[in-house]
Amino acid sequence: MSTVESDQKSEKTDGKHSVERRESDLGKLPEPKSMLDWPWPVIVSIVGLVSLGVAYSLGDAYYNAYLAKFSIEPTAFPIDKARHLVLSLYGALNTVANVQAWLTENTVPILKFVAMILFGVAVWVLIEKGLLWAVERASRRADGTTRSIKLWPIVVRFFTIVFWIWTTVGIGSILGMSVPTVMAIPSVIGESAGNGVATDQMRDFDRGCWVSEARCQIVIKSGKEVVRGYIVAQSATHVALYYERNTVQMPLDGAEIRTVERPNFDQALPR
Repeated sequence: MSTVESDQKSEKTDGKHSVERRESDLGKLPEPKSMLDWPWPVIVSIVGLVSLGVAYSLGDAYYNAYLAKFSIEPTAFPIDKARHLVLSLYGALNTVANVQAWLTENTVPILKFVAMILFGVAVWVLIEKGLLWAVERASRRADGTTRSIKLWPIVVRFFTIVFWIWTTVGIGSILGMSVPTVMAIPSVIGESAGNGVATDQMRDFDRGCWVSEARCQIVIKSGKEVVRGYIVAQSATHVALYYERNTVQMPLDGAEIRTVERPNFDQALPR
């Protein structure tokens, strides 16, 4: 056998093998990617941006609701983004604590509600079993054979069209209402937490400077007391104080803030 013939045979054999290899590759299913092959930088970036937006929204709603409770305009005491994030964590923790307290106070009603849901599911299962038994009983002839219960094709088509129309409209309506609702959840949580914290602080402030847990402050100008109260907001140029159900905002030009001294009742009482 000559060298040319052997080369031609080897080329034919290689071509046959390559065709078989391509056919086998086409027949194989693509292997699923492992978690390590996922685009993690993109995923982490998206999650980070969403988390940052949620935290900023929660912190902003918390701060605005807190100041609004004291009749203060939030734009008068602006805060930076870092402060927004800190307030978002504080608001989230406060909300979790309030939810836990609510669950503790309403344990019995919650258990009753869960029991009602379970009872409703059990009743629905029994009704479904009863309907299946009734259909099976109605489809059985006297001789023991079963008859097929069929709906007209036009009736089946009608109900199919109605089902898909209602399903499409229902899903669209649910998405249209749920997306804004989900986006507003952080703001609602922050607003609720801000109102709750401000209400608790007001209750403490109204006890008075000598009894409250928070300490009173006095603003002094030219050696004289100008106003006293509890600081609820402060910037580099202004301060807002709450005292006896009123809020006062004033500039800090040439002013000094001091903490009100409390009398030592232990030393005043005779031993």
